[in-house]
Amino acid sequence: FYLARAERAKDAAARAEALTQLAEVMEDELKDPAGAARMYAEIVSLTGDRAALKEQVRLLSLRGNPSLVRRALDEAVQGARTPRARATAPLARPP
Repeated sequence: FYLARAERAKDAAARAEALTQLAEVMEDELKDPAGAARMYAEIVSLTGDRAALKEQVRLLSLRGNPSLVRRALDEAVQGARTPRARATAPLARPP
């Protein structure tokens, strides 16, 4: 349902909202943190949303593979649309 809604969305904000809801369902109800991380990655790619990046990094860090986190942060920096977004993306590192 959420994926179909995201695909039909006309603008990035509506698509990101549907993908966020899908990510939450994947993590909480389906117990699929890897799938949820992919949805958050799509949101980051689409909008550069820092909250989505933090969620993506949190979920990837649970997998215990620092290279996944590093790659997500690198992709966020490279895909950032503004200098500020490029500067703040690395701050999403896990605690």
